[in-house]
Amino acid sequence: MTQFRKILCPTDFSENAEHALLYAKALAESNGASIDCINLLDLSRNLGLIESGYVSDANISHPIELIEEHAREQLAQFISE
Repeated sequence: MTQFRKILCPTDFSENAEHALLYAKALAESNGASIDCINLLDLSRNLGLIESGYVSDANISHPIELIEEHAREQLAQFISE
């Protein structure tokens, strides 16, 4: 049987992601492994707005910081449950 030492658990904070985390926890416990959770923010949809001039780089940096902070809060809540 394969022995895991680290498990990467990506999340979008959905109900399905919660189920995946529960599975990752069980797998980690049975293997003595650690879990790393990650949430990625896809900015590719917003890049077109920047390049076309609808949104300037200066205007988007603050909203991105707010989105990142919100994602950190969600991730902290997600892993504490």
